[in-house]
Parts: sequence; structure tokens; C-alpha cells
Amino acid sequence: MTEFNLRLETPPGSNLEYTRLKALEAARIARTRPEVAYTYTTVGGQSEAVDEATVFVKLTPKHERARRQQQISGELRTELGRVAGMTAFIGTGGFGGRKQIQLQLQGPDMGELVRLADRVAKVVREVPDAVDVGLSTKGSGDRAVIRELAYPGSRII
Repeated sequence: MTEFNLRLETPPGSNLEYTRLKALEAARIARTRPEVAYTYTTVGGQSEAVDEATVFVKLTPKHERARRQQQISGELRTELGRVAGMTAFIGTGGFGGRKQIQLQLQGPDMGELVRLADRVAKVVREVPDAVDVGLSTKGSGDRAVIRELAYPGSRII
């Protein structure tokens, strides 16, 4: 692959300008890699959310670089994980940039769903090689989603 997406989330209640600044910071960090040809940033998610952004990262052609896309994105995952005020997920195509595994918990009590989802996310984070494990309750009145479970090197063919 020669491209991937950085999906970013800022804390709930963040305004558009804050999210824009965090997205620009993530894009700048990506462009410090010599293998990155360019980035393209969009701010705002589905349902007019201003606490989400996407940075499209285009890599140089495979024959012009020594490292594979997975090595580059893994390095970025680590570095972006140290940036305060945002959470970054790597999407490598397929599923609209989403990860290959998604768990949903559904029920009438949102407080209980969030409590259980936190427990499940904690267990999933302990799975060897699991990366980009996230929890989201956005846009869901009766479900909590354990989002973004992926394994380095996994891909959909």
C-alpha cells in the first residue's frame, strides 16, 4: 500500500479550531517522514461532529522507499499516541478506513453499557499485537462500541 488515513478524535466538547490545530499537528508529524509524499487534512466528522478529523497520508512509491507502509504507520501510531489532547487511529483502506474488528454492546442502560465496554476494552488491549483499541459511544443512544481493534500487518484482501 502507498497510502493510509490517520483518524483523529479530540475530547468531547472540543471546538472546530482546536480539532483543526490537532489535525495540522498530526499532519506535520506525518510529513517529517521522508517516505511521506504529502498529506491532506479534513476536519469534521459524520453528523457534523467537530471533534473528529482525518489526515490522508500518501507515501512515495514502494520502489523509492526502504520501509514498508506498516513500519511507517506503526511508527506514527507510537508518536501520535504521545500527543496530548487527541487520539489517533490508523486506517489502511477497506471498510472506509475502519479497522477490521468492531464489537458492539447493546442494551437499555447506557451507564452499564459504558462500564462493560470499559472492561472489554481493557481485556482487548491485553491481546498480543492488538493496536488502536478505542471506545466510542458517539451517536448511539443504546449501544457502546469497542472500536478500532487491529493487528499490525493485518489487511483485508
